Amino acid sequence: MYAGMTYGSTVRDLCRRLKPQDLAINERKLVLFGVLEGLIRRVYKYPITVNNEDSSSVHSEHSQSMVRTYNGLVCLDELCCQGGLSTVQLEEQLERDSNVVFIVK
Repeated sequence: MYAGMTYGSTVRDLCRRLKPQDLAINERKLVLFGVLEGLIRRVYKYPITVNNEDSSSVHSEHSQSMVRTYNGLVCLDELCCQGGLSTVQLEEQLERDSNVVFIVK
């Protein structure tokens, strides 16, 4: 199962494809063991606000706050905890904004 965990694939996709429940494999324990033993690692996303040349030089208070918050130093998980949002909600919100890009590490 670890061989199927390639970069960019999610555990959900892997479980749908390989059906570990049919093999009596607890996917949560499988992932935990893999992380603890160094077989797999977690991928973190860091949002960054980029300057758009087309935007006007006058920035709103909201956009200044975004520049300070999405600086690439805080991962998406921590921002979700601070904002009280789920990862999916925050990620969708940020993907709609053309001034925000992600660093995946």
